[in-house]
Amino acid sequence: MNFIIFIPIVPSSSDFNPILIIIPVLILVYILIIKTNIFSLDKKSNAYYKKDKKYYSIEDKYNTVKIEKERELNQLLEKINKKGINNLSAKEKRRLDELSK
Repeated sequence: MNFIIFIPIVPSSSDFNPILIIIPVLILVYILIIKTNIFSLDKKSNAYYKKDKKYYSIEDKYNTVKIEKERELNQLLEKINKKGINNLSAKEKRRLDELSK
């Protein structure tokens, strides 16, 4: 039966260069702390801050849709005010009828 023996190669004290350890450690610290903003108090810039999930109620969804429809209606009415109702396309006239109900 064959056995493989691993002998670690340890540098002698004269070959040891602390720069070889310090540089990778500094790079790791830079990446972890500076780039990811782990210790930042600013919630927006902190990559690891748990964001609040927003749950919308039925009323919130209804109000959002209503506001969007009002904006679209206001755009159509502004176009009518500037150019006249005759310059609306057939699609815009149908949408105006839908929104005005």
